[in-house]
Amino acid sequence: MKLTPPGNLSAGNNLDDLRRFNISTVLKIVHHERSISRSDLSIRTGLNRSTISALIGELTSQGLVNEISDKKNKRVGRPSTVVVANQNAIAIAVNPESDAVNIGVIGLGGYVHKQSRFETTGAPTIAETIKITNAIIDGLTSVSKENFQIIGIGLAIPELIRKEDGLIGSSHHLEWKEVSIIQLIESSTGFKTSAGNEAFLSTLAEQVFGSGVGIKDMVFINGGSSGIAGGIVSGGQLMRGHKGYAGEMGHTRVALTGGVDSANVVGTVEAEVSREKLLSLLNLKIADYDQFDYALRTSKSHAVLSEVGRQLEYLALAISNFINLLNPELIILGGFLGTIYSMDTKKVQKIVAINTLKPSYESVRISRAALGVNQVVLGAAELVFMNFLYDPAGPEFTKSKIN
Repeated sequence: MKLTPPGNLSAGNNLDDLRRFNISTVLKIVHHERSISRSDLSIRTGLNRSTISALIGELTSQGLVNEISDKKNKRVGRPSTVVVANQNAIAIAVNPESDAVNIGVIGLGGYVHKQSRFETTGAPTIAETIKITNAIIDGLTSVSKENFQIIGIGLAIPELIRKEDGLIGSSHHLEWKEVSIIQLIESSTGFKTSAGNEAFLSTLAEQVFGSGVGIKDMVFINGGSSGIAGGIVSGGQLMRGHKGYAGEMGHTRVALTGGVDSANVVGTVEAEVSREKLLSLLNLKIADYDQFDYALRTSKSHAVLSEVGRQLEYLALAISNFINLLNPELIILGGFLGTIYSMDTKKVQKIVAINTLKPSYESVRISRAALGVNQVVLGAAELVFMNFLYDPAGPEFTKSKIN
């Protein structure tokens, strides 16, 4: 995914730009690696040791990295240290769903300090979401013993988000259409806010910290309480589409007749592969990620297992279509899709093999997502960090410390 750096930051305009560029480069590496030695930073960046030392000193003074003793290195002589991302430099991740608001407090390096789920009666309103977000920030201020530094707020919205201004372009799950949620959150909290589609940000999280690390071409398909969507990585870059609406895989047709999905389209994978149907058969009204996963995987009900088998057939057809169209190296299944896939992987592989071009099938892997319940909040936080990491020493971000 490429974002435009603020201003004209590059590797060679003037000395200050060069310094800011080098700080950005070093902090990106530390954030993604979580910990790395100075010598490895020098090798990765091509910068000499004295320059690396100066940059680490500046990042340490900003509260963005720390240096700790490398306990793995037992060599005689001067103690070795590693540079680690300061986990107390945080993003607040906000994810409103059809029945709850999920909040995550995420540190640099993808460290999950806390994740909370606030259930609502029906889809949460904007006012409820803002109130919950402010309550979390107030709690960090009044209760937390940590010296947190808030970089910003990231919103993961289960709707279409226009990429140029963050305007919500649909209202299938939340009644927020044509709402500029970024401005509302910023004006209420005082913190810089970014927003993106929930599935797109989940793809980003898997690419940076999960099953997709190092993968240049992959398709991520996620199933949650708000339906099915995903993201596409091609040549190492996340595809967003003309307006930012790419990745709505749940509306892919897999049957001429059948159920209707959230967009009133008949016979789609979202209409046929449904978390709500499985919840009903499990006699559950509400369940979080772990509760649902456990209940489904341990169920002995013939009706439940039969429905899982039926849904897997449609899921496999959708996967086949994506493989034929995009020729990915990896298909990642998140949310409840990962759960049902794990219950009968052979069935899915067999159907996919029959319906996929042989050369494409032979070079693709299908995997369950690695990040589990943290996936969405990590993605929302990563959106904040991505913008920040382009110029952490620049004027665009005002970092606030909570003492």
